[in-house]
Amino acid sequence: METKNAKEILERYRQGTCSEEEKSWVENWHLQQLKESRYTADPEDITRIQEEVKTKIDADIHYTIKRIRRKNQILKISAVAASLVLLLGAVTS
Repeated sequence: METKNAKEILERYRQGTCSEEEKSWVENWHLQQLKESRYTADPEDITRIQEEVKTKIDADIHYTIKRIRRKNQILKISAVAASLVLLLGAVTS
């Protein structure tokens, strides 16, 4: 694979905009690199990375809950507005 193309795929992977095929390619490439390296992770690095992942997951969960609550509020307001329109229509008839 061309270096330029690989860099583009890696950047899309980092941004979360790559295709499933590209995602698979990046993850397989990364696993292959780990297998070929003699690197052993420092326990402090593992702990730090786990905390970063946990923080990211918590932030994603919080954002999703916030979006759901916002949608529920919009639905409630819409239902009240529709009821008022129907009530006003019935009263003026």
